[in-house]
This record gives sequence, C-alpha cells and structure tokens, in this order.
Amino acid sequence: MCLRDGIELQRSHFIPKAAYRLLLDKTAKNPRPFLISNKSIVQTNEQPTAFLLCRDCEQRFHRNGESWFLKHCLRENHFGLQDMLAARTPVASQPGTDVYYLNRIPEIDVSALAYFASSIFWRGAIHRWVAPGSFAVKLGPYGELFRQYLIGEIDFPKDASLQCAVLKGEGQYSRVITEPHGERKDTYHRFKFTMGGLSFALLVGKLVPTHLREYCLVRGPGSPIISTVLLDKWSEDAAVKKITENPLLLAALRRNR
Repeated sequence: MCLRDGIELQRSHFIPKAAYRLLLDKTAKNPRPFLISNKSIVQTNEQPTAFLLCRDCEQRFHRNGESWFLKHCLRENHFGLQDMLAARTPVASQPGTDVYYLNRIPEIDVSALAYFASSIFWRGAIHRWVAPGSFAVKLGPYGELFRQYLIGEIDFPKDASLQCAVLKGEGQYSRVITEPHGERKDTYHRFKFTMGGLSFALLVGKLVPTHLREYCLVRGPGSPIISTVLLDKWSEDAAVKKITENPLLLAALRRNR
C-alpha cells in the first residue's frame, strides 16, 4: 500500500484474524463462524492470508479502523455499536428498520468505520484471495484512489458511496462473515460484505444514483447508518430500497439532516 521498495512483507489476513475468534459460539456443537463466499457456505476458522503488506501498513489498518471496529462489533456477550444506536432516537423508522445520523452520536467513530470497511474492499481488489485468476472486488481506476485514501493522501473518493447497516436485535447473520463480492448494477458497481453484525456496501461510479449517495456513511448528509432486523436482506438493498421508496420516511430523513 505504501509503495516502498525493499520492505519485508507480513502475512496479511483478508478478514481480520480476531473477527473469527469473536464470532465463536462456545455453546454450539460447531462453534466456528459461518463463512460465505460466492461459491460456498462453510463453518471454519481457516483464514485466507498472503504476504501482502508491510508492518507499517498493517499497523495503519489496525490503528485507523480495525481496532475500533473489533471493539464495538458483535462479540460473544456484547454488541457496543448496537447498544449505542438503541440508546438514541432514530431520524426515520418503519417496522424493523431505523435510520440514525452519526453526526449526532459522537461516541461512534465514523472515520474508523469507513476506514475499516474500505480497507477490506481494497484488499479484495488487489489480490487473488480465493479462486485463482479472480478478484473478489474489481475497483478498476478507483483502486488507486482507495489506496491513496487508506495511506492518508486524499479524502474518501467522491465517486463512491459507502453504506452501513447494523443488526437490530438478534438474527441469523449474527455469526456470519461474507467475503467481499459484487457486481455491476446499471450505471455503477456495488460490492458488499458482512461481519460482526454489520453489513457494508460500497458503490462506485460517476453515475451512482443521488438517493444512494445520500446514504453514504462518509459523504451523506448527517452520516446515515441503518439499524435493521433485515440485515441479510439489506445485503440485497432491501432495507435501503424500502426507506428510499417510502415518501414519508425519505421526507423525515431530509427534514432531520
């Protein structure tokens, strides 16, 4: 990531090693978390690794996002981020789904969430982690922009929208890790992954629709985040679609910026 020559590379993890440990269910017959890829669903502790990053870049990832995420994501007996949202009043709601503005919840580190998610998507774009000859994420020209953002040279890319949903209550996705994957959607590309009770979606392209840009964790008005019981369906844009297609909810969102 730093582009320095002659630096010793570390054995880097695609998904943070600690995430697997945090999602163990010690009461279950098989305590391992579920890992979902575009080809399979398995319960495993096996973690894709590669000699990819230098020690300084690994520490940058840990310091700027990974540490905060792992502290506040779903853990064995605690889900800090869920608790922080539940203690606040949403700016828009419908059964099972609430929307909050993080610029009103200072204890939630938006920059750490955005950095962590971006680092996972970027790692998926620069290395063949799973199937030979394939990449989990195809960022194209945006890959270099995200590298510059992660190294601290530029702000979050303006032609990207990062969306985040948090599991509300308990659900089947509480012990799920999905490897980043995606597809082209009309005029833009969309990639997503789920981990630790959170789902992230990254949309890139100059023609990302305005209503989807409004839900960007970084650049959207108020830094919106969704809390939903439909976390698995949100991964398919269901929760976002329901909010944006409901005129009353969308109006409430815009009034409360």
